[in-house]
Amino acid sequence: MKRFLIFIVSFTLIYLLLQILSGFILTVMYSPPIENAKSSITSEVTFGRASYIPFLIGLVASTTAYMASKKIEKSE
Repeated sequence: MKRFLIFIVSFTLIYLLLQILSGFILTVMYSPPIENAKSSITSEVTFGRASYIPFLIGLVASTTAYMASKKIEKSE
């Protein structure tokens, strides 16, 4: 049970950190298309495309959490 709690807590913290970091990077790098500035306001909504970034963030977070839980387990 202790191993499970260590893994869940470390996974949650690492996943949250990576999501905030990727959101910050995506926000900083975003530049709206110039054609949106020329057009008048319309009721049409443009949605983004599907991304594999959340999957990669989850994979990195779970791997790092697994390694951290193993390291904490060895030190005890």
